[in-house]
Amino acid sequence: MTNQESPKILVYTGLFPWENISKSRILSNDLIGGNTGNLLFSWSTLNIFSDVPHENFTKVYITLENQLINYEFDYFLLPLANTFRENNDEELIFLISLLKKYLVKSY
Repeated sequence: MTNQESPKILVYTGLFPWENISKSRILSNDLIGGNTGNLLFSWSTLNIFSDVPHENFTKVYITLENQLINYEFDYFLLPLANTFRENNDEELIFLISLLKKYLVKSY
């Protein structure tokens, strides 16, 4: 149940800092995006919305396109650590085309 007074925020991340997930699940599902730097960067961007209660956050990871259709949200937080690197063109093109399809405030 979300807090109606706060915005609903969709976050492109494998996990939130307040979740209790086992190390084995984190590693087996690659919830850190290949390295802990990605995870730390993602979590640091959540500070922008530090006054928003945890229940107003929804994470999407991997199945991004389906998730955007299924959820209502006010913001889409897209933390992209190391995105502009060699061999990452496909992900960038996918994310850009996805953002163009939806009228959301992107940060």
